Amino acid sequence: MKLILPLVFVLFLSGPAFCAEPTTKAAKSKPVMGSEDPAGKPYIYKESAGKPRQMEIYFPPNHNPAEAKAPGLILFHGGGWGGGTLGQFRKACHYFASRGLVCATAEYQMLSKEDAKKLPDGETRKRVCVTDAKSAIRWFKQKAPELGIDPERIITGGGSAGGHISVLSTLNPGLNDPADPKDIDTSVVAYLLFNPAFATNDDQDAQIDVLRYLKADMAPAVVFFGDQDNWKKGWDVAFAKLKELGNTAIDEQIAPGQGHSFFNKDPWQTLTLLAADRFLIEQGLLTGEPTLTPPESGERLISSTSAADDGFTSLFNGKDLSGWEGEPGLWKVEDGVVTGTCAGPDALNHNTFLIWRGGTVKDFELRATVRVVGDNNSGIQYRSRELPDVGPFVITGYQCDIHPAIEHTGMTYEEKGRGIFGLNGTNVMLDPEGALWKLSEHEPVKVDVGEWNQYTVIARGNHLIHKINGQVSSELIDHHEAGRALEGLLAIQLHRGNPNQVQIKELKIKTLTDGKILPFDPAALPAGAAKIERPRTKNPQGTGPVLGPTKK
Repeated sequence: MKLILPLVFVLFLSGPAFCAEPTTKAAKSKPVMGSEDPAGKPYIYKESAGKPRQMEIYFPPNHNPAEAKAPGLILFHGGGWGGGTLGQFRKACHYFASRGLVCATAEYQMLSKEDAKKLPDGETRKRVCVTDAKSAIRWFKQKAPELGIDPERIITGGGSAGGHISVLSTLNPGLNDPADPKDIDTSVVAYLLFNPAFATNDDQDAQIDVLRYLKADMAPAVVFFGDQDNWKKGWDVAFAKLKELGNTAIDEQIAPGQGHSFFNKDPWQTLTLLAADRFLIEQGLLTGEPTLTPPESGERLISSTSAADDGFTSLFNGKDLSGWEGEPGLWKVEDGVVTGTCAGPDALNHNTFLIWRGGTVKDFELRATVRVVGDNNSGIQYRSRELPDVGPFVITGYQCDIHPAIEHTGMTYEEKGRGIFGLNGTNVMLDPEGALWKLSEHEPVKVDVGEWNQYTVIARGNHLIHKINGQVSSELIDHHEAGRALEGLLAIQLHRGNPNQVQIKELKIKTLTDGKILPFDPAALPAGAAKIERPRTKNPQGTGPVLGPTKK
């Protein structure tokens, strides 16, 4: 999870304002969409074009900002870059606040086409919307201590024009208000996009052309569209480009027979909120289960990205352990969830594994939704082999670690072999002699492994990539022919020692055909690459003490 950044800002004509105090009352207006939903607490986050710009904020029940660090969600209303109201997302903000997020919906400078003609040369009404949206996100992050939010877990999104400006405000490095603090960026960890309006003719202005800023590591997004929406054409082009870039973190949800803005009314409003909730659970940003009741009318969204033609095959049938083999009595399936249980230090003599007996894996992408309950760890084994001389169901090989210590979860590691390669937040290489090199570093992906998270393993030749909730945790390029494996078994680890359960509710795999061995070329090493000592762990099981066996 590349999780993200802080927020600051508010500009009044005389200088920066970043007002922390709420306004005394919300602006009066005639009844509009969302007016039946109570407004959130109003704040002024900046002034632009001589007018204050307002944000409404909604807090979870019993929220104590002094103690809480909740994820934050900021949504931007639609309205053709010239209209719309804060009412559009009040229901969404109320709902997600009830689920534990600090939510905001923000207005921004809206100009009619006539007013836009009066702007200085180089300015457009879409540009000024993006500038205000960037200020809003910065302010939200800057006020994180006062609001009780985690500035590294900010989600954004919006409807139609609001979806467009939310994406640009996080990806376009330009269009910044000079009064905004320069040390706070607008990166986010996820997007909720309700038929975002990406115009096909935006390429006439590079600053508001979303296509120019899309990238392979764009944060995960759930995107809602009606299949009769004319704006879907622009989104389809953007979605195709993301796929070409290798981004696999987009969940496209389609409403059959629906046009633009379908999500504003039930049953589709409830259905989109439920789908957005499930998406945020998958990203580790919400816990528990959605609290909305699905409509009884029978409508449903169709996920185009989970269709059968995406190339993935499920390896669990949701009913039993068919196709898998492990130590009898340790593994079971209940309510569609596979559970392995270690009762404590006396239960296991060694780590044990649930092994897939459907064959071996070579070049592939695997996605598994997993959690570990208890102070211990687990892992996804791949390209591995059994060690019958050590014991039944004992494995050695590559592992994507699932560990409560942040530095270890998602790391590249070899069970009963060469040990740790790259910690979470580190991309590494093994040279032909087996020496370890650090190639680059990035922000570690921060998750609670006791909650449901999606772990992804991408293995192509000697290049291995681990992701958590769509964000790269570690990469390994393995040039060490004497030690590496290019094919082997797939398995799930149950760790000995401290009592724990490993649970898996989804595991699917797609065979890749473009795997190749990357050659070792010392001249091509990135600047700053350096040999390092093999990392060692101070947390062999969990983050607390390792419990010993019962004394007899």
